Amino acid sequence: MANRKRSAKIEKDTRRLIESVSDLVRKKDNRYKFKGVKKKEIRQVKRSCVHWIIRKGKEYPAVEVLKESPNFWTCKICGKQFPITPLSEEEYREICQGMLSIVNQIFFYSVKMGGDSSDTKVLLRLKELLPKFEKLSTSVVRQLDKRQKLEATRREAETSSQFNPYSSYNYRT
Repeated sequence: MANRKRSAKIEKDTRRLIESVSDLVRKKDNRYKFKGVKKKEIRQVKRSCVHWIIRKGKEYPAVEVLKESPNFWTCKICGKQFPITPLSEEEYREICQGMLSIVNQIFFYSVKMGGDSSDTKVLLRLKELLPKFEKLSTSVVRQLDKRQKLEATRREAETSSQFNPYSSYNYRT
């Protein structure tokens, strides 16, 4: 792996995760099949799937659009479906706020019904993670919008740039 040219746009830990999934699957008939791993390992890989695969040192999306659901991508590795078009920043905020209110409601009833400590830990963790997810999702969508505008203006201007448009944006900035 050390001699292969690496893309600068994927962080090292994320790349390791993609590489570990890539090592466990092989492509067969436009599908990815797991190579002789245990069911427990397959479940763990599917839970941590990032819907990308590395082949010959390059990252490729492991998604496809099925005829049954034309507005959704389906991952060829884990089988999960998600919308192709991202929601707006405001829609993500509304959904996260709605989820947070549901978590608070379930938290209230869980305590009333005598919920155990593992339930309490899950709900506390959700209350902590949902605001972080809201911030993360709006940042990603904001940067995605910037990138789409940049690409649209580049297509209109038909000018070549010495910089790769994908390497210049990071949603954390």
